[in-house]
Amino acid sequence: EVLNTRTVVKKHMAELHCTKYLFDKSRLRLLPKIKTLPEKLIPKFLHAILDDLSGLHGEEAKRETAKEMGVEVEQLSPLIDCYRLFFKQIIRHEISPDQIREDLQALKMEEEIINTIVNAVIARRFTAKAAAVRNTTKISGSYLADFDWKIHLNLGSDKISKVKRPSILLSLMIRDTATGKDEETLLELSPEELSALIDRLRELHGAMVQLRS
Repeated sequence: EVLNTRTVVKKHMAELHCTKYLFDKSRLRLLPKIKTLPEKLIPKFLHAILDDLSGLHGEEAKRETAKEMGVEVEQLSPLIDCYRLFFKQIIRHEISPDQIREDLQALKMEEEIINTIVNAVIARRFTAKAAAVRNTTKISGSYLADFDWKIHLNLGSDKISKVKRPSILLSLMIRDTATGKDEETLLELSPEELSALIDRLRELHGAMVQLRS
């Protein structure tokens, strides 16, 4: 069987760049199984998935790959899903080509296959990222373009001993996709409010990762 997940060698995934923020890191355990594909079909397989992520039609390429291997598309689905998530992680977390190479080398993958994967990412990263932004703005016409922060100390008097508890000034640059203009939003948060916000954002991020993959 082409992709029998029971025969996959378990890998230590915790320290990889590509598993950052993934709750279930084992979802990328099939990355090394790309070697089961015929060598000449690997680039087509990778670009078919990147076509999907770029908003193009990659289904036909997937079917052609499966046909040339003499298998059904469904048999390739676990590997397709794995690499789809892998590429999303690369785009979402700005993982560099060198970091991609480090991850794949840590998984003991062949250097030729590593080069093929890295080259595919370099060639298609921009269009895939642009498509991700477009998909996000279908939900909202604006998105977070940048942010900055600093610690703010409120003085109760001119004596340093009377300094109140610090707060965080958070500056959010919100970009309107219709006009391309940025609008700054300032938030002043106490340590407790900041901690609660971070926890909430982690929950939302986890939910979005599960939804998109």
